[in-house]
Amino acid sequence: MILFWNAPSEDIQKEKSDDYGRVNIYEDSFDEKTGLYRYIGEGKEGNQTLTRGNKAIVDAKQNGRTIHLFHQHEKNGKHEYLGEMELVGEPETQVHQDINEKDRDEFVFFLKPLEIQKINKNDMQSESKNSRLVLFSVAGEAAFEHYENTILKDVNTSNFESSDMKKFANVRMWGAIDRQANQNKSKWSKLHKGDTILFYRDKKYITKMILDGTEDNSKIAKMIWGEKIDHEIMNVKQSSGETWQLIMYCSPENIEEIDVKFEELNKLLGYKENFMPTRTLDFTTVSEIRLQELQNKYGSVNNALNSII
Repeated sequence: MILFWNAPSEDIQKEKSDDYGRVNIYEDSFDEKTGLYRYIGEGKEGNQTLTRGNKAIVDAKQNGRTIHLFHQHEKNGKHEYLGEMELVGEPETQVHQDINEKDRDEFVFFLKPLEIQKINKNDMQSESKNSRLVLFSVAGEAAFEHYENTILKDVNTSNFESSDMKKFANVRMWGAIDRQANQNKSKWSKLHKGDTILFYRDKKYITKMILDGTEDNSKIAKMIWGEKIDHEIMNVKQSSGETWQLIMYCSPENIEEIDVKFEELNKLLGYKENFMPTRTLDFTTVSEIRLQELQNKYGSVNNALNSII
């Protein structure tokens, strides 16, 4: 697959529209520190979604497709070939203006040249062992109700059947819906014991959760949270029997209520100042590259978070 990287150059059109009526609103860039290309996802108007071209990037390796990146020079029509690329980690989300100059959520894909990946193979392998950090919004009514009932309160496991959660008498638990369009299963499957989840509401992060494990269990999810019924409110396609079966759980002592302004976390992670996780782009995973930078500076992701908590 071919992608056009729209970072500034001497002859790329800097105005909003060029002589041919084309519009460039993307802010692609190259990070010299990490050696990664930041590629903004497809979609000029409204919130971007993980469909079509954006989904193709995420699924490229799985589907055996090679990503070829070109630097697009709009004025003279020339395109500089930058090489074969591979997606690093999950796409991040950021807030940026769309073609109508309205704030919207857009994806940022981190692309790494394959030649560099081969040289740094050991570094990439060590990165994969690092703790992950996930951001969840509980701004919606249903999400906040789940948060109050199963993150702030104990859930007794005595009625659970055939579940690893029964190793604890009580757990705190969170769930995500397995829907192909949102890529939740792919993100969830990479989580493991020791990973951190932060819950966001009202412009601040209010709770930290350290995972003890994950479990795909629709039966327990329906028993605890029931089935999703607010499809129309959330503007998603209705699916019968849908529930939050991708479970993330921990022992009660691994829940900590915090009070961290979103700007503080953005500064720590190197995000844009106005980034906030949203309901439409929930299950935000912080990229491995950003986490590696935190580990290098603070010794661990947890130490980095404790510096602002």
